[in-house]
Amino acid sequence: MENRWNVFEDFYDPVCVSDMDSGQIVYMNVSLRNMLGVDLSYQDQKNCSILQELEQFSPYCRKQKLLQNRTDTWQYENPISGMRRMVHDAMVVQDGHRYRVSIVMDQEEGNSSLSVYSRMEKVLNECLHHVFSSTDPAESAQRLLAYIGETFHCDRVYIFEMESDMVNNTFEWCADGIVPQKDILQKVPVSVIDWWLQLFDAGEVTVIYDVEEIRTLYPEAYAILKPQNVTDLAAGPIRDEERVVGFIGVDNPDPKGMDIITTLLNVVGYFISTLLKQRDLLLQLNRMSYHDQLTGAYNRNGLTRFCQDENPSCLGVIFSDISGLKRMNDTLGHEAGDRMIVSCCQIIRKSITDGCIFRTGGDEFLILLPECTEEQLQENVTILRQNIADSEFHMAVGWAWSDKTPINVDDLVRQADENMYEDKKAYYVSSGRTYSKKGREQETTVEKITVSVSDPLGRFLQQTQCDMETLFRSVSQDNGSVYLFMGDMQKGLFWISDNMRDDFGFADNLVPDFITQWMNRISTKDYRIQFREDMSGIVHEKRTVHDMRYRVRDVYGNDLWIRCYGMIRWNEDNTLPLFFSGRITHQDTEFIYDPISGLPQEHVAVMRIRQMKRKGEISPVIGFSIDGMHELNTAMGRSFGDRFLKGMADLLQEKLNGKMSFYRIEGLSFLALLNPSCLQEPVETWIEQIRQIMETCYRSLSIPWKLTFRFALIEEKDMQMDEEMILTVLSEMLHLMDMGNNVPYLIYDSSVLQRIHCRKDMKKAVFEDAGNGMEHFRIVVQPVIDLKTEQIRGGEVLLRWQYEGKDVPVQDFLPLLESQQLMEKVGRWVFDQTAATCARLRSYRKDMYLSYNVSLQQLNDADLPQYMEDVMQMYQLEKDGILVELTEGRIMEQTEQMETFMHACRDRNISLALDDFGTGYSSLHMLLRYPSDMVKLSNVLIQEGMTSQQNRDFLQGLLVICHQMGKTVCAEGMEEEEQIRFIREIGCDSCQGFRYYSPLELHELYRLISTI
Repeated sequence: MENRWNVFEDFYDPVCVSDMDSGQIVYMNVSLRNMLGVDLSYQDQKNCSILQELEQFSPYCRKQKLLQNRTDTWQYENPISGMRRMVHDAMVVQDGHRYRVSIVMDQEEGNSSLSVYSRMEKVLNECLHHVFSSTDPAESAQRLLAYIGETFHCDRVYIFEMESDMVNNTFEWCADGIVPQKDILQKVPVSVIDWWLQLFDAGEVTVIYDVEEIRTLYPEAYAILKPQNVTDLAAGPIRDEERVVGFIGVDNPDPKGMDIITTLLNVVGYFISTLLKQRDLLLQLNRMSYHDQLTGAYNRNGLTRFCQDENPSCLGVIFSDISGLKRMNDTLGHEAGDRMIVSCCQIIRKSITDGCIFRTGGDEFLILLPECTEEQLQENVTILRQNIADSEFHMAVGWAWSDKTPINVDDLVRQADENMYEDKKAYYVSSGRTYSKKGREQETTVEKITVSVSDPLGRFLQQTQCDMETLFRSVSQDNGSVYLFMGDMQKGLFWISDNMRDDFGFADNLVPDFITQWMNRISTKDYRIQFREDMSGIVHEKRTVHDMRYRVRDVYGNDLWIRCYGMIRWNEDNTLPLFFSGRITHQDTEFIYDPISGLPQEHVAVMRIRQMKRKGEISPVIGFSIDGMHELNTAMGRSFGDRFLKGMADLLQEKLNGKMSFYRIEGLSFLALLNPSCLQEPVETWIEQIRQIMETCYRSLSIPWKLTFRFALIEEKDMQMDEEMILTVLSEMLHLMDMGNNVPYLIYDSSVLQRIHCRKDMKKAVFEDAGNGMEHFRIVVQPVIDLKTEQIRGGEVLLRWQYEGKDVPVQDFLPLLESQQLMEKVGRWVFDQTAATCARLRSYRKDMYLSYNVSLQQLNDADLPQYMEDVMQMYQLEKDGILVELTEGRIMEQTEQMETFMHACRDRNISLALDDFGTGYSSLHMLLRYPSDMVKLSNVLIQEGMTSQQNRDFLQGLLVICHQMGKTVCAEGMEEEEQIRFIREIGCDSCQGFRYYSPLELHELYRLISTI
């Protein structure tokens, strides 16, 4: 029972709990123990001596009768301190025992009347009752909030908990007709309530009698409170020992009870702290009871609870079984098997985001998807199978679906299991291995492979001390171009040479399921499919030879052309493949020309540079690459993109024949070696010629947008690097050209390698931050000015990211997000922040709007328009609250996807803006074709309009058309007063730029808006 009273342990005031029937003391808090000079040993003393000691200080143990749910209060003067005290007795019944809870409070002369304290203690008693009213701490907390809210006639009562530098609303009670706010009050920066925390640290509560009083004093807090219709509030700390871990607050309480509620909030936080600890403990116990400890998936207990609690109208079931787990455990140990299980569970989580995942056996996973359609289930299965095919391990998959109520989960699981068995059977048949009736791989006794003694090799092995391991190692020792392997096809267990283990990152020479693991090292999807089909063909066609050429990726990330040649030994009746051995050799020298561009490939460039060095012919190396090819292939088709690359390569070789030699080194990166005889001309001249030839090529194909080209240069003085390192550095330098280099080309110097390493570290950091609750990301806003009033009318939201405590330029980190396919996730977060900020800014200006930029990658998120609509509804924003900005260039790059997205936004009444208008080739066409509410004129177009009367007239006419079509016009990038006068004269409605404001941090924006 003593644990129940620990809620009083850190109470400032003395507390004593005694058994009303026996008179025994069952609890004293630390304040009372200190006052009496006793320690926890009082629990071992005879209670009569403690009672006598207590009687000297206060009448705690009066014998008067108490009634349940009533508080008896009296005053007395403490003979030790001379202080007047208020003693409050209450009866609490627990487990059939009656306990007297006595709380003593100091009362100075002139304090509130006894009736106020009586009411206060009645409230405290009720709070205690609700704290102990349920075995579920979360339910007790909810009841406590409801009691406080109803007693003090509040609109809302809530609990916030601190998490790092954020606070989250975790519990709330709302009066009838009050809109809940919990969902939109997550991850609120602690900085918003710094002044509250200072009061909490001083032992005070926060009281706001009129929220308008903090409009300019604490504008960020005002912007959050005002949209919630808060007029006044009080908040008190929740402490864990001396540390503030959160707070409890009330919105719009009855003013008559404010004095009492402020006292209550300073006390009730101790109760809540205990409830939160109990909640966390129960959550941990629940996780241990219903979750698999290895993977975090639900276990069989979780499945049982699901079947008891859920009653879906339709249900999809996916059954998945890991292939080769037993073999992994037997060969590499159970730690390796555990890693295999965790990896497979991660594949499932990545593939299926809406389902409940259960680990129902050692190698089995069950995924339940309630309320999903059959089409949605099939789509999930397709994604799962694709991700399995791209992974290191194999899982067999089966599924079933039903909408016949009541849903029989066991029948669906049985159907899915049977379908999974067929999938597993096909997998083992394709790999030539045997399987049991239920699709589990089994050990099958097959004849041992022997070598006939009539064979010379057989006689040699019989008559000599031949050691196979020595033989195997000797032929692969220190050989970087030949790798050896051999394995049991039935067990799937292979032995590989040391150099193969090291060069391709295998954990051991002994490799279970080697064929699958090797397939996952193949560089491209197409070659992986061909490899899988060839291995399946070996089994079905009873072939004895495997011979393929393809590219694989080594442990260093290099793509290597290899030839894999092997032979397969079958059993006597040719029904089972038994043994597979062979060699893998480098084939880079056999693949001289790139099949698309027709240019020599990187190994030829390496040999050419090496040859030039031997001859002493050192010349600069130029690297160049193309941006926009992915969009070109998406919009025009890969064959069109290939035609462009071929035409570009042909034109370069034709125009610069004898002056340069060209090579394709990686992806869309190329290398140019300058003929030493051409060194008399500056390298800049040759770079510009390459650029002009490439631009001529894309213009000749009428590509409807501008491709961009990046250049990097390694000068003669730095050519002492290893030849392959030269190519690696060039490739990384071209990536660095994404990172805010306002130069025509990047020159290698002593700092480049450091920047290359920094870029790799940044890439890892931005990935981790995006997966860790968008840590180190934030938004800023550049205000938009109404040209008629010169007041802030809205703003454009911009993304910022910090690395090692410093802001990274947008042009540096956006490519890192895009290269890791993170823009969909980050984009949704930015939109949520945009909506929250807009709703709060409208506390000051009801017509404020914010604009939000959509990236090309986000167009792959088919659910983005619906997500935006849902978020705007959650924040109660009208359609004019947020403008979705689409740049002209992006529209031209992905016309079909962009058009689909724009119409989906229009269907949901989401406002659109055409950004950077005037930078493309068909602006007027876009104006007519694509729906928009605002047109944002580029700075370039404004500058051109200022150069002549004709240009001015054209631009002014364009604005007339926009206004007649119901569109407002905003000018971007305005920095000079002359520009402001010009855009006013031609009829622009608004503008943004450094002439008025640079991008502002949110706290700066709130403070600025609060003063207007």
